[in-house]
Amino acid sequence: KILFESSLHPHNMICICRPVCSRFPCVNKCCRDANLAVGGNAPESEPETKAITNLCKRNNYERAIAFHSQGREIYCSFGKHTPVMSFRLASVLSQASGYNISVPEDIATGGGFKDWFIEKFRRPALTIEMGKGKNPLPLSDFEPEYNIMLNMLCLGVIV
Repeated sequence: KILFESSLHPHNMICICRPVCSRFPCVNKCCRDANLAVGGNAPESEPETKAITNLCKRNNYERAIAFHSQGREIYCSFGKHTPVMSFRLASVLSQASGYNISVPEDIATGGGFKDWFIEKFRRPALTIEMGKGKNPLPLSDFEPEYNIMLNMLCLGVIV
């Protein structure tokens, strides 16, 4: 089983920044800056966050892939518990898509679904930032990016 989470528009984000930062020293500006905070008042306090974390806890997913909409990058690591398979999967998807494998910086570190999944289950997880340029991506950019994403989804299942 593989879980795919999608946050293609800021209003549809599933952000678990606060749950992660409540357990670890906060390095995220988003937890300290109210204008950037998307999470709720407490770990898993928001319905969409609770829904996806409960879904993961009830199922035995082998890996998780989160799709976001900016950067044409693949993030695959989080701390000392990152499985080797996260790096292998990222490498295959990078070669197939032309997306760079990157290390998140500043507000992109430690607060996302991928980070929570790796920390909680010690299993592979990626965040794939599709598209580049204006955010949200214009609809005209969606089809070419979707074709790249579809290829990555297929590879994500068989690798």
